[in-house]
Amino acid sequence: MIAMAVQDDWLSVAKAAKLAGCSEQYIRRDLLEHLPRDEKNQPTSDRTQGGRLDGWLVNGRAWMVSLASAEALRETLSTRATIHAPARAARKAGAAVQKRAKRPAAKRKKSR
Repeated sequence: MIAMAVQDDWLSVAKAAKLAGCSEQYIRRDLLEHLPRDEKNQPTSDRTQGGRLDGWLVNGRAWMVSLASAEALRETLSTRATIHAPARAARKAGAAVQKRAKRPAAKRKKSR
């Protein structure tokens, strides 16, 4: 017997991306990487296994992501973002200074 989940426990990829604070492509890539596959690299199931997200492929086209795993992804991504925020800000500031320093001076036209 197949266990049916409550409809509110599953989200579309777009809603999961908005909830987790990442892109839809990030979620789809993680789901595709963790589909069980056979020797010919063909998917053997429509449920993911062992990934960061729990999801399943509906009708071979659309992904549904569990609400709990989307919330957990949000927590891990926000933790990483806050840990690396000072370094990222320093890199951006350094890049802006380097861009200003590398700009060549504009050549002036001689007036006649």
